[in-house]
Amino acid sequence: MPGKLIEVTPATDTTQLKVAFVTSDAEFDAKTVPDMDVKVVGQPDAAKLEKDNPVRFTGTLVSYDPEPAFMLHWDKAKVNEEDIPKDKEKGKKKRPATKKQQQ
Repeated sequence: MPGKLIEVTPATDTTQLKVAFVTSDAEFDAKTVPDMDVKVVGQPDAAKLEKDNPVRFTGTLVSYDPEPAFMLHWDKAKVNEEDIPKDKEKGKKKRPATKKQQQ
């Protein structure tokens, strides 16, 4: 799932991510509220992820909240290794690759 990282909460065995689902640069720039709650397990480096950066993950969709604000809940997630910054890359924002629209 592609997304924009809104919040990172590291814990002892897990990292909790709040992610906004995005499919374009315009959505990436506009989104400020998460609509996915992602529980990353067995991947301590996920705590290195930084707010407002793109993130891709796989996991098990376990539930959703339709009201008051739509939220998907993911468990046993793994973040794409390419999205986790190396120590020297920290602070650099990477933009998601999107298809260019034809005019």
